[in-house]
Amino acid sequence: MSSGFNSSDLIAGLWKVIGKSRRRQFKALLFLMVVTSLAEVVSLGAVIPFIGVILSPESAGINPKIQVALVNLGLNDPENFRKIITVSFIAIVLVTGFLRLSLIRIGTKFSYETGAELGVKIYEKTLYQPYINHVLKNSSEAIDGITSKSSIAIAAIDSLLTFISSSIILIAVLAFLLILDPKITLLLLLCFGGIYLSIIAINRKMLSKNGKIIASESIYVIKSLQEGFGGIRDVIIENAQHF
Repeated sequence: MSSGFNSSDLIAGLWKVIGKSRRRQFKALLFLMVVTSLAEVVSLGAVIPFIGVILSPESAGINPKIQVALVNLGLNDPENFRKIITVSFIAIVLVTGFLRLSLIRIGTKFSYETGAELGVKIYEKTLYQPYINHVLKNSSEAIDGITSKSSIAIAAIDSLLTFISSSIILIAVLAFLLILDPKITLLLLLCFGGIYLSIIAINRKMLSKNGKIIASESIYVIKSLQEGFGGIRDVIIENAQHF
């Protein structure tokens, strides 16, 4: 793995390396993201009606269709109706929270398991290389590939899952808000979208540059540690700790 890779190259490479079971898990994660986003929209959309009913339970019966439905359900008593709405709203919030926490837990587990699987494959591939390759290359490169690069892969997968999840939720919420008030939603989208794009433009080059530095310098960190601990006897005898 070269030091000059970027996130998109890493994700594309990982998709080729991971097994079919991991791909199925990723697709299941996508489905859970969609379900969670729908739950987020439902909980968001239920806030204002819930507050309205709590403050004025009788207002829910103004609409004739709603009035008929309430009578059929035996909820024509405002107090009973308020209790039912409160319990329903709490249930929606709890289910949404449970789905969100489950998504975070499963996504994190998926990221770390995939990173660990990648580390094992790198280690296995290194062990099966010809002896001459081990002689020509410093072992710090192999160790860095197993440890540091695996950590980078985990971070990249975790970031990708967070990005996809946030994007799905954002699209669902925006669609809901566009239905409610298209003009204000578009105005807010333009304002916050402009700020977000400006932040990306400012930080993108710096993040890419720092990522390459981290990837390349991590090899030298491990090399220094190996040389220091491997030759600790000579270091102590010659009093060369400062070097």
